[in-house]
Amino acid sequence: MTDDHRSGDGPEGFGPYELRRLIGRGGAGEVYEAYDRVAQRVVALKLLAAHHAEDTQYRARFQREARLAARLRDPHVIPIHTYGEIDGRLYLDMRLVEGADLEQVVAREGPLSPARAVAVLGQVAGALGAAHAEGLIHRDVKPSNVLVTRAHDGQEFAYLADFGITRTTDPGSTCLTTGMIVGTADYMAPEQCRGEAEARSDVYSLGCVLFRCLTGSVPFPDRDLPAVLSAHLWEDPPRISDRAPHLGTHLDDVVATAMAKSPEDRHPDPVTFAQAARRAVDGAGGPPAPTTSIRPHGPADRSPVRATAGGTTSFADRRRARMVGVAVATALVLLTGVVAVLLATTRPSQGAPAPVAGPPVSTALPRVVSTLAVPGRPETVAVGRDGSRAYMTTSDPRAPALHVVDTAANRLVRSVPLPGIPRFVAVSPATGNVYVSYNDRASDRLMLAGYDVTLQRIVKNVPTGQPQDRKTGQTWLFVMAISPDGKRVYVPHHTRSVVSVVDTDRNVPVAQIPMPRNPHSVAIAPDQRRAWVTAHASGEVDVIDLATNAFTGSVPIGPGTSPHDVDVSADGRQVQVANFDAGTVSWVDVATNRVAGTIGIGGKPQSIVFAPDGRRSYVVDNAGDAVSTIDSATHQVTGSVRVNRGASMIALSPDGTRAYVASRESGTITTLLTAS
Repeated sequence: MTDDHRSGDGPEGFGPYELRRLIGRGGAGEVYEAYDRVAQRVVALKLLAAHHAEDTQYRARFQREARLAARLRDPHVIPIHTYGEIDGRLYLDMRLVEGADLEQVVAREGPLSPARAVAVLGQVAGALGAAHAEGLIHRDVKPSNVLVTRAHDGQEFAYLADFGITRTTDPGSTCLTTGMIVGTADYMAPEQCRGEAEARSDVYSLGCVLFRCLTGSVPFPDRDLPAVLSAHLWEDPPRISDRAPHLGTHLDDVVATAMAKSPEDRHPDPVTFAQAARRAVDGAGGPPAPTTSIRPHGPADRSPVRATAGGTTSFADRRRARMVGVAVATALVLLTGVVAVLLATTRPSQGAPAPVAGPPVSTALPRVVSTLAVPGRPETVAVGRDGSRAYMTTSDPRAPALHVVDTAANRLVRSVPLPGIPRFVAVSPATGNVYVSYNDRASDRLMLAGYDVTLQRIVKNVPTGQPQDRKTGQTWLFVMAISPDGKRVYVPHHTRSVVSVVDTDRNVPVAQIPMPRNPHSVAIAPDQRRAWVTAHASGEVDVIDLATNAFTGSVPIGPGTSPHDVDVSADGRQVQVANFDAGTVSWVDVATNRVAGTIGIGGKPQSIVFAPDGRRSYVVDNAGDAVSTIDSATHQVTGSVRVNRGASMIALSPDGTRAYVASRESGTITTLLTAS
């Protein structure tokens, strides 16, 4: 939708209507806010493309189906006042509804709560039920066709819009847009992909809408048109709990039934689906409360299932039977027409002090507020200096990129191609500009790409002075750090056992600091005098003197601990280390450079970050897909919260109120409201 006004000195005329402003444009035509001079009211006027009126068969179908839509009296269907043809243009005169569409609501506010989502779903289902009773299939149920406003009692009131591409359930009827598959690919039922439709096609689309509302993602994101259609045809429906683990599993079977490949396996009608969703939400009492103690992490059963009246069965047999026709069906889709696409068990480390014992001291935990699907497989994330943007990298060799997210709107605003496979991303504390380490295979060099946040483009590619690892083809540039003044980037190279120092003004490497073994992650003291570097394979944290660019000593963590990430508090008094294989976090006494204690986390702690005030830290468990909170004063875990599958890295907003977790396996960025 858009608020663009028409050009000119005044309203343009269309028969008895004054066209005041353009409020929407699509493949079928345009929608205007207009004033009906005869009825003396403001309306929404849909003008179909001029060429439609030249087709006599199309005109006849339009008149017949507009007549059917006009007699719908459900309160959640936008009323059609009248319809007809003026000056060779077919039109629909409808009630003008002030409000936002559901797509805009989700983009602006993030995923809806289950109670709110099923409340809207129930209203839309009622509108579809009324349409089906009159012999109409909507065929384009999607969030942007659901308008949300406020009733007189202050409650949300939803309207189902755009019956302009409906099709009657009469077998003798043809679709309104002859020769086209009608619908939107992200929400299209499998049979629609084959050029067919029935009432339960709307149930499938409504299931996709509920999935979008609850997770913030369409069911099959980040694919081109043929791949999306193929997914609807053959792939298992995704599970709510995989994309939004904090919601639990109580809605998984409900959505799986709505999105069953065969219409006969779905809920019989939209209202039944909405009632099942309401029972699931009411029965669960809302999303599960986050745990306030360390819990064991184990592998989850993620086998795809299909819910049916007789229980749950695998899609595998049905898929194998149908895969023979994949190429034929996909070709049919593309040849038939144009689709409208809008898109714990705690374990002390060996050779280290025993974990601190005692009960949790606080129940203040982060909570998940939104999930965003991003292209590729996001591994690393950083937050801009003002918190309005988050930056992440995806290492898909087909489309290596730096992605920019608007954190307020929770939407991807830009994808910037990179000249090589990226690994880590960092933001300059001084300038806010972004640096990405990447493997330039063309030159066999390891590089830094500099992204200017003002110009919104990569402005430089700086060598680190390190060659790529030809044996593995991996970048092996790990968690780099930028000095507080923004003038130096410290880049560890795991296999060559050096830390490169890159001058950001001269855009050249100015030092290569030899390290004992395999540097993995760098954290710089606020006074810029020292840096701590994890040595992943040798079980230690090494110390660098930044004035001399020299290694000065090691802090043993313990054999087999695999220190993965390190962070230092803003006051420089605390250093914490995430030990990947030990399932622990250690803290270092910065005065003596010795381990002062270790606490069990469980799983595989991979990324750790201090809150800006230093009162707590947050650690990502890559094996358990969770974020644990550690109280910095007591060094105790106060609890953990589930995030999406494949959680790999965490970053905080500058004020510490939000955390962003990159989850490689699920292809998402999860936003958490923290306890800071």
